[in-house]
This record gives sequence, structure tokens and C-alpha cells, in this order.
Amino acid sequence: MNWTIAFDSGCDLRDLQPVDNTELELVPLSILVGHKAITDDGSTSLEDMQAMLDHTREKTGTACPSVGDWHQAMEGRDNVIALTISGAVSGSYQSACAARDMILEDEPDKHIYVMNSVSGSGGMQSLVNRALELIRAGASFDEVCQGIEECRSRSQIFFLLQNVDNIMSNGRLNPIIGRAVKALRLCLLATVSPEGTLEVISKVRGFVKTMDKSIEACVDRGCTPKKIIITHCLNPEGAQMMKEKLLDRFPWAHIEILQTGLLCGYYAEKGGLIVALEG
Repeated sequence: MNWTIAFDSGCDLRDLQPVDNTELELVPLSILVGHKAITDDGSTSLEDMQAMLDHTREKTGTACPSVGDWHQAMEGRDNVIALTISGAVSGSYQSACAARDMILEDEPDKHIYVMNSVSGSGGMQSLVNRALELIRAGASFDEVCQGIEECRSRSQIFFLLQNVDNIMSNGRLNPIIGRAVKALRLCLLATVSPEGTLEVISKVRGFVKTMDKSIEACVDRGCTPKKIIITHCLNPEGAQMMKEKLLDRFPWAHIEILQTGLLCGYYAEKGGLIVALEG
């Protein structure tokens, strides 16, 4: 069987080389800087986007893929796994579902599964990796769908943020909390709620302490991760320190460090880390 794994740019994976009989399709969101839209498809570097944000006084934000974008990624494919960033913070999931319904109306024998990851960044990449593992093992379409659902259920994600301007101005963070964090120069530790919204865990003075708090939160939630993906927004040193701290607590874990794409970098902001753990 031929497979396609399509994912929006809430996932930071940008190596789109086919894997065995599986195509990888990126469906990008866009970063809006005034009237300019920057497509998160790898054509603009994170450094260049950050420079634009640093020098603009215009309103900034993000835009989700259209139904047509998702339709193009799914059309003409036999077996499609489509993964979206949390449906509670983006319209990408709704667009993907609408595209699926349009295709299945004309071609009801196609296999298309759309998953709301209730996550992002490394949490989505874990789902891509698990789907690829199952496809390589010869799993059926239903078995792949079930396998990534199980992967999602045993995964957690933490956001370690030094700046909260973008998540606050775009309605992802309660402005009262955001203003307090900014005024007191605190860092924010957050996770994702069961509904897929940002859930604040604690407000911490100092980024190193925020790292320690994130590991405490992981332990408190009973997570014993086997695989961890750390993504960073222009902070490789912080990501390496986080890796070392995680290995001190979870020495058996396989840990990968990646830089964010534009979307996750926009919300994590410069210096931010996103830690995705798979149990």
C-alpha cells in the first residue's frame, strides 16, 4: 500500500524525503506581520522571521491552512494520515476535516484519517514517527490509526517560555496572567489541557528553575518517558541544558533536540523551549 502522512506546520519536522513507501506532506500555516504573510514551509529562516518581529510595530498573528491546502495534500492518495496542531488553538483541524469530507464524498473507498493531535511541535513529530514505525511493520490502516491514538494518549508536552507577548496578544493566554508574568519578569511553565488549550502550571523566577519545575511536573503526572523531543526557538544552549537535566532524571530516555519552525517559534518566542515526552 502507498501511504501519505500529512501534517501542518504545528509539527516542526521539515525533512520531507519519502520514507520507504510513505510520502510526507507539509501543510503550512502562516505568520502574519502587518499585511505580510510568511508561509511556514521552510523558505524563511527562523532567524529572519525573528528579525522581522523584532523590528515591526505592526500587529502580528498566525493563519491556519485553508480547506484547499488540505485537499491538495490528500487528493489522489490511497491511505492518508493527517495530523493537525491542537484544534482548540487553530482552525487547521476543521479545515482538514472539511477537505477529507469533500474527497470521501466523491471517492468513498479512500482511507483518510484526520487526527487532532491536542499538541504541537515535538508532540506531533512523535505521532509522525509512530505512524512510520507501524507502516514499516506492515500494519493495516486501522492498526496505524489505533497506534497513533495510543501514542497520543501516553504523551505529554511542556512549554517553557521566557516571553509571553505573542501567546497573550493572540488570545492563547489569560491577559491578567500574561501581564503579571511580564511585570514581574517571570518565566512561564505550561502544558496542554485535555481540551487542547494552554494550561499554566506555574510562574517561575529564572529559566533554569523553570526547567527543574518542568521535570517535577512530569514526575508528578506519572510520566516515565522513553522518547523525548526538545524543540527550541534560537536557544540551543538552553535545549542542551534541558537535555542534561532530563537525562539525570530519566537516564534511559532517547532525547532529540530540534529547532522550531516558524509557527512554534512565533509562540515559544526567542529563548523558549518545548518538551514533548512519549511514555
